[in-house]
Amino acid sequence: MIRDSNADGNDSILIEYYDMDDINPDSLRQYRTEFRLENSTHVWNQVDDKTFLRNLGGYIEDRQTGREGYI
Repeated sequence: MIRDSNADGNDSILIEYYDMDDINPDSLRQYRTEFRLENSTHVWNQVDDKTFLRNLGGYIEDRQTGREGYI
């Protein structure tokens, strides 16, 4: 809730020091299962988890620092 309290929004701000180890694997697996059921022929069903999140726009690389993380 604190993250969402910024009046300017936080949808494109990198959350520092978070990486794939901070993703709950069960939650991601459940989401991907639902995605796959709704989009059975989508090309993203063939990619790894990190690429999947990157394609959704939830995992980025900061172009200035090269640091990867979540937004």
